[in-house]
Amino acid sequence: MFDNFTLEKILHLNPVFKDASVSSCIYVGKKTLQEKYNITYYKTCDIDNFLSSIFELKIIPIEYILKNQNLKILFIDEKEAILIDKIFLNSNLLGNLTYSWRGEEIGTKSTVIVNKNAKFRIIIGGNIERFYFKGEELFIEESNVKKELSNYQKDKIVIRQLGDNINANYDNNGFINVQAVYNIFSINETIENKFILILINSKLIDFIYRTLYKEKISFPRILLENIRELPIKEIPKEVQQPFIEKADKMLDLNKHLKEKKNKFLNRVKDNFEIEKVSKRLETFYEYDFKTFVAELKKQKIKLSLVQQDEWEEYFNTYKNEINQLQDEINTTDKEIDKMVYELYGLSEEEIRIVEGA
Repeated sequence: MFDNFTLEKILHLNPVFKDASVSSCIYVGKKTLQEKYNITYYKTCDIDNFLSSIFELKIIPIEYILKNQNLKILFIDEKEAILIDKIFLNSNLLGNLTYSWRGEEIGTKSTVIVNKNAKFRIIIGGNIERFYFKGEELFIEESNVKKELSNYQKDKIVIRQLGDNINANYDNNGFINVQAVYNIFSINETIENKFILILINSKLIDFIYRTLYKEKISFPRILLENIRELPIKEIPKEVQQPFIEKADKMLDLNKHLKEKKNKFLNRVKDNFEIEKVSKRLETFYEYDFKTFVAELKKQKIKLSLVQQDEWEEYFNTYKNEINQLQDEINTTDKEIDKMVYELYGLSEEEIRIVEGA
């Protein structure tokens, strides 16, 4: 396209038709070729919004598109392009430092996945969050594992395929997993898995992924080939140690948070014989005791005044403990982001670009 004419403007519209899941673009250009020029890139919901001057706008120098291997036109301005170049400078690609593969070629409803009485624990995509596993425990027999078992049994990073953002956790239990999960472990003797985990769960790497690779709006999906392109700083093992300590802390805090939540919910389910926990009951620590009582009423469970006195104290104890853990997780997350910004040499202005993206 760029060999035949000068591209002047792009108008990027969200899905034009009601049932469409893809967006549309209008390109404006001229036949005269220019070596250096800027492209004006508009992004908006529809033509009416554009005519009403409701849109996002970026000015993109053509040289930033031409140096992209796939000639991909990114919705970034010159400052963002310079920042991305800086992040990749003196970094290695994740794919050069690690071995990675997709899990077993089976879906979550496969008949080889069972609830109990099988040799190996198996993880599905929905089990994976940042720094912890959630959901029910599932299992699989060794005879149904078709990919290299020894790779699964290594300490590794696991990433959920579905979602807007990278969600990665650390697996040192040798869990098997399904095709909606990506597995990564370091093949570089100087780079630790937990150091990589901290980087790919950071705000900075999330910025890189969303800016360069995130494409689909309706069905967001993380692609393994894009994960392999993420920029990783190679630093000595002793310099990685503070990052590894933060990884251990995040894994420990999230484990304790999960245990607290599960203990409270199990007590509720056992005492009131609740089979299905509602969303509000599951996130009880975000609400007050009055909401908790109201949620029980929806399940046709009415607490007497004496029961309410007993449960209110129990509820508030767990709520406070969980929120304290969550506050500590949030604080540690910010500390990690600060460490990663320093590692990649970002200025205050560049940090604002990352956090405002």
